[in-house]
Amino acid sequence: MKLPCIFDNSCLISFEDALKMQPETRLEKIFSTLDLKPIISRLPRKHNGPRGYNAKYKLRALIAAKIEQIPTMAALVRRLKNDPVFRYICGFGVIASVPSEATMSRFLRELTETGILKELFNSLVNKAEQMGIIDCTSISNRFQQKLRLMRKPSLESMYRKTVKALTGASKETLMATLKPGLATKCMLLWTQNQSYQ
Repeated sequence: MKLPCIFDNSCLISFEDALKMQPETRLEKIFSTLDLKPIISRLPRKHNGPRGYNAKYKLRALIAAKIEQIPTMAALVRRLKNDPVFRYICGFGVIASVPSEATMSRFLRELTETGILKELFNSLVNKAEQMGIIDCTSISNRFQQKLRLMRKPSLESMYRKTVKALTGASKETLMATLKPGLATKCMLLWTQNQSYQ
């Protein structure tokens, strides 16, 4: 974006003013609704070494990377270095330096290990659901169905448990203890097993 300048190369308007004249970007809209203070306050404070980069800005950069579908940390750092608007929206100064790939990776690992990242994700999903942006009911139903399927014991394990419980019992006792469809299947397995013994 070319800014109008006077003869001595000093700009008539600042970068911030020029951005304010542009329509609000998707990232700006998202960041204006997010309250990252509770998340940032849970991060452990480091009292030794240089001050480093603002945690809020690094977190915004990580969120922006997901929204903009930036695949790697190297690509994120490259975008921060090369795109002053993106850098400014994330919170870093227009001409300021940006964190290195190693710094961003360490920050992401810290967020993951402390569980803050998972908490942030859950809060974002809840907020989006409250705002009506997403509807999680079908996801929840599908997830519950998968959970039920995962909890269902296999026929083989049910057969083993039944045989253990009814060792020496008759076929009639076995049929009476199981549900009708399951009893038939277990009975077939039981009969096959008895014929091999």
